Amino acid sequence: MSFKLPIDLIGDNKAVFLVTVEGIYIIGVFEWDVKHFQNQNKNVSHHEKFYILKSTSPAIKLRRELGAIQKSKQRLISKREDTRDRHLLFRTDKNHLVEKAFQLVTTYLKNPPSPVIPFTPPKKYINEYMKMWKDFTPNAFRQNMQAASRRSMRHIGGSMEGKSIDEMRTPEINALQYVNYVAINYTQLPNQNRDTSPLHSTLLKQMARQYLK
Repeated sequence: MSFKLPIDLIGDNKAVFLVTVEGIYIIGVFEWDVKHFQNQNKNVSHHEKFYILKSTSPAIKLRRELGAIQKSKQRLISKREDTRDRHLLFRTDKNHLVEKAFQLVTTYLKNPPSPVIPFTPPKKYINEYMKMWKDFTPNAFRQNMQAASRRSMRHIGGSMEGKSIDEMRTPEINALQYVNYVAINYTQLPNQNRDTSPLHSTLLKQMARQYLK
């Protein structure tokens, strides 16, 4: 099952995502800010947390509630008009929906009705770039953070494909370099037709996965 990014809620300084991969939900919550000091220096802060949820009834309910908020956001986008006043109102309404989703997720995670597994990705993607973005205009900084959070979540979803939940939650496995292929050498067994492989491709795949573990 290929991963999906069905929940994609991004505001000016917060974002909530929900990825579905291998029948598991992966939630990502982001916060960012730029603080200005009297000496004109700028300091950026960024917090991101990720959680793995099995698709239990409470988790499915949470996904549906987040999906309803996303549908409200989509209706808001479809009604947006190209006037300055309407654009400001749209941003305010959109941020209100993202804040609602953020509070919904954080409340769920504080007292989860079903098991929640914290997940730490092997690479802090956004932290590598946000210091370079702090001197951008506020609008450019916001757009970069919004795009980076979305790319980060897509990368996590893609990296989880084909893994068991135990592999998903193990940083050592997630930190391994990507393997293009695994070569398994074996000797041709006697009395075998040379035109056919003595080992089925499914068995070879299982052997390769076991080797990588």
